[in-house]
Amino acid sequence: VELLDDAPEKRHAEHEQEKTQISRAIEQVFRQFNVEVQVVNATRGPVVTQYEMRLLDESMRVGKVEGFEKDLAMKLGTEGIRIVAPLPNKTTIGIEVPNRIKEAVVMRDLVEEADPSTMALPIILGRDVVGKPMIGDLAKMPHLLVAGATGMGKSVCMNAMICSILLFKRPEEVKFIMVDPKMVELAGYEDIPHLLAPPITDMTKAHAALEWACRTMDERYEALRATGVRDIKAYNELGIDEIRLRLAKKDQRSEDLPGGGAKLPYIVVLVDEYADLMMVNKEVEKSIVRLAAKSRACGIHVILTTQRPSADVVTGLIKSNLPSRICFRVVDKSNSRVVLDVSGAENLLGKGDMLFLQPGTSSVMRGQGVWLKDSEINAIIEHAKSQGVPTYDDDVLKVGAVRMDGGGDSGSGAGSEWIGDRQFHEAVQSMYRYNKTGADFFRRKLNIGYNKATQYVEQLADLGWLGPQKGTASREILRSWDEWIETLKENGVTWDEEDELYHNPVELRQ
Repeated sequence: VELLDDAPEKRHAEHEQEKTQISRAIEQVFRQFNVEVQVVNATRGPVVTQYEMRLLDESMRVGKVEGFEKDLAMKLGTEGIRIVAPLPNKTTIGIEVPNRIKEAVVMRDLVEEADPSTMALPIILGRDVVGKPMIGDLAKMPHLLVAGATGMGKSVCMNAMICSILLFKRPEEVKFIMVDPKMVELAGYEDIPHLLAPPITDMTKAHAALEWACRTMDERYEALRATGVRDIKAYNELGIDEIRLRLAKKDQRSEDLPGGGAKLPYIVVLVDEYADLMMVNKEVEKSIVRLAAKSRACGIHVILTTQRPSADVVTGLIKSNLPSRICFRVVDKSNSRVVLDVSGAENLLGKGDMLFLQPGTSSVMRGQGVWLKDSEINAIIEHAKSQGVPTYDDDVLKVGAVRMDGGGDSGSGAGSEWIGDRQFHEAVQSMYRYNKTGADFFRRKLNIGYNKATQYVEQLADLGWLGPQKGTASREILRSWDEWIETLKENGVTWDEEDELYHNPVELRQ
C-alpha cells in the first residue's frame, strides 16, 4: 500500500449544496409534464450522484420515465444522464447525474478495502455510482472483454487490472502472457518475474502463444483427470504426496504431469487491441474461443481489449464465452449493443466512466474506473521485479512448434505428416529457389493437384514460414532457409549429404 499515493480530501459542504439544487431541479422537470415525483435519497459517488425518485402518480407507467433523459439533460445543463427504472430490488427509480466537482478514484483506498485472501485473482476496477468498491475475482468472471473508443480509459483500466494482480500475487502464483500490438502499452512490464514470455509485439508469434495456451490447457485437464479433481484450486490443495498416492493407483508417475506434480500457477492471457490481431490472422479467434470456453477450471483466464467493438470483431462466439464485459464510452448505440446487448455506453462521460456487465446478470452497473499515475505503476513494477527474475518459457514463442499439430488455416488435421513428406520438402526448396509462394506455382512446379498445392501453402502459413494473404499479392516468406534446415533436424529428419533436396537453393540457382 505504501507504493500508492494518498486520496485527495473531499469537500462535503459543496457536495451537499449541489445535491439539494439538483433534487429540486429533477422534481421541477417532471412537474412541467404533470408527473408528480419525490426525490427520496441522493447517494454521491466519485463522478456521478444517484438520485432515488419515487413516483407519486400511481397511474404513471415506469417505462415512460426513461423518455425524460434529454429533458433532464437540457434542464440541468449536463450530458451523461442515465435513468435506471426501476432500481434493482427497490421500489424507486434511479437517476444518475454527473457531479460538477468530480473526484479521482485512487488505488490506495480500494487496496485498503479489498480482502485478497478470499480471491484467487483480485482485480480492482474502480467505484460504482454510490461509491462502493468494484473489486472482482478474475477466476470467477472467468474471462473479460474491455471495449471503448480511443482515449476513454481502456489502457488505464488494463494497467490497473495488471497492477492489482501484481500487488496481491507472487510470481509462483500467477503468470502472464501479454500480446501488445501497439508495442508501447505493455513494454514497461518486460522484466517482471510473472511473465512466461516478453510482451509479444509480433502478431505472427501471438498466434503461436495462444496455441501454446490451448495445448497447456489440454495438458492441465489431463492432470486434473488423472488426480481425480475438478479444478486447479483443488489440485493445488492436494500436495505432492497425495498426488503421487492417487497416481500410483493408476500406475502413473508425477513426472508425467505438467510441473511434475508441483502447484500450477494461474495463467492470464492479456490481448491489447484484439481487432488488430484479428486483422493480421483471423485464425486466432479459434484459439481464443477454445480458451474462453474450456480453460476456466484449469486456471487460464483471458482478457481482451478492443477500441473497435463491431460485430465482425466481437463475434457471437466471443461474446457467449466472455460473460464479463466492461464498456467505456463508444461512438454509437450499435457498438454499445454489440458489447453489452443494451444501449447506453454512447452517453457516458469518458475519462474512465464505464458500464460493467457482471457474469450471470443482464443488468449493467455504472462506475468510475480507478486512476493510476505512471509513478504508481512504475513503483508496482519495481516491487514485482524485486520478487525475482523472469524465467521465460521458449516454447511459448516458438512459431510453428505448436502449429505443427496441423491445420489452423486448412483445417485438414494433417498432424506432423509434413516431417516425412518429401514432396512438401520439395515445395519448400522450390519456394526459396524461385522466391514464389502461390498455390498455382506449386501446382505447376510439383505437378500436383490444386487442392494439394493450396494445402501446402496453408501448411507453410500454419508453421510460420509464410505471412497472411494480402489481397492479390503473394504471401511473404517470413523465415530463412537455414531455419528450415534447423527445424527439420530438431524433428529428427536425416538425409544424405549428396541429396540436393536439402542443399541451399541459392547455390542451386547459380
